[in-house]
Amino acid sequence: MPAFLESTLQSPAFIPSVMLLLGILIGTIVHALWAIKRRQSDLQVLQGLETSAAQLNTENQLLNKQCEQQYTQITTLTTRLEQKSHQVVQLHTQQQERERAHQQQLLQFEKQQQALSTQFEHLAQKIFNANGAEFSKKQEQSVKLLLEPFQQQLGHFSQQVEQFQHTQVSSHASLNTELKHLKALNQEITQEAHSLSKALKGDKKLTGTWGEIQLERCLQVSGLTSGVHYQREANFVTTQGQNRRPDFIINLPDNKHIIVDSKMSLVAYDAAVSADTEQAQNTALGQHVKALRKHMDDLAHKDYSTLNGANSPHFVLMYLAIEPAFIEALKHDTTLYEYGAQKNIILVSNTTLMPVLKTISNLWLLERSHSQAFALAERAGDIYQQVSVIAQRLSKLGRSLQTVTNHYNDSITAIVGKQGLYGKVERFGELAKNSEALPDIEEIHQDIEAHKLLALTEEKL
Repeated sequence: MPAFLESTLQSPAFIPSVMLLLGILIGTIVHALWAIKRRQSDLQVLQGLETSAAQLNTENQLLNKQCEQQYTQITTLTTRLEQKSHQVVQLHTQQQERERAHQQQLLQFEKQQQALSTQFEHLAQKIFNANGAEFSKKQEQSVKLLLEPFQQQLGHFSQQVEQFQHTQVSSHASLNTELKHLKALNQEITQEAHSLSKALKGDKKLTGTWGEIQLERCLQVSGLTSGVHYQREANFVTTQGQNRRPDFIINLPDNKHIIVDSKMSLVAYDAAVSADTEQAQNTALGQHVKALRKHMDDLAHKDYSTLNGANSPHFVLMYLAIEPAFIEALKHDTTLYEYGAQKNIILVSNTTLMPVLKTISNLWLLERSHSQAFALAERAGDIYQQVSVIAQRLSKLGRSLQTVTNHYNDSITAIVGKQGLYGKVERFGELAKNSEALPDIEEIHQDIEAHKLLALTEEKL
């Protein structure tokens, strides 16, 4: 054995060094197992977030698709209404032209009738003034020949007048039918537009639900999980026995909470957007601010921040899902934010709420890291204590082995020495017959423990 290795194995610090390496190895294994478990936990949380985000995206796509379908239907119906209106205008124009043509034909007919009557009177006068039967017959034939073309013209003209009147009646009937259809279509479009407008602006329950969906989407996008980091519409009972159900309770580390309530006010804001004049717009914005102040007063009256079980700061976040409505309200009334703050109501929108939610999410990450570090420190302390006990027992065992080895070697020296019993008994073997040879007796090496430890280490490697 090399002298260096032998000196190393005989060194008193060898066993503690081996124990230290064993402790480091155990700590490394524990840390690797903890890292794997943490990664699996993070993957599960990430998968849950991705699933929630996918569901929210699906719901949002469905709502957008429904709005797009309604908008497409309104656009289609509006186009049809414009086309029918254009057709009505054309039909009215055609009817007026036909009436003018009819009037002109009637005037021409009256003029021709007067001319024919005049000519007939002149001819009759000539006939009655004529003398003689033969002359009368000839005149009668002449009158017939003369009046026959006029009679044919009158018959043809009468047929044209009757045909024109029939055409006018048919046109009026067709026009009335089209007008009735357009009236019904206009009523249908008006009803659908009213329903859509009511759904988006007038139905407070629907708009409130939409605002809560947008608020929950902000919570989930920020990395917060329902049931873990926040609760929706949790029920609280006041000291007067009244039920209070805030929209969202956001959990904070150390059993703290933040209350967020979603409010939607679209009627006045929509009127401001669609206003034609600046005065009308300012009036509508004033109504919009007034509605927001009323929401603040209602929240201040409910006093969510003092609910039993909700360890919340002395303020409540009032969330507006529509960013332009939030901006226009603050532009129109610069004291609106201060008005809410005096009542412990903080007005927020997506741009101002997201940094707060992201900070809360990071606080939870830090809390989880601290908890894991504390648990790891406790586990490391337990492992260190166990290794310390094992090291003490091994040290005690090593001292016992050293003592036994020394006693054994002393006995071997006493037996195998020059004047020892082994040499004297060995001479008897020369005199005895069929005697077996005495086994060799050697001293045990002082570093037998080191040899065994080295052999065990090589087997593990």
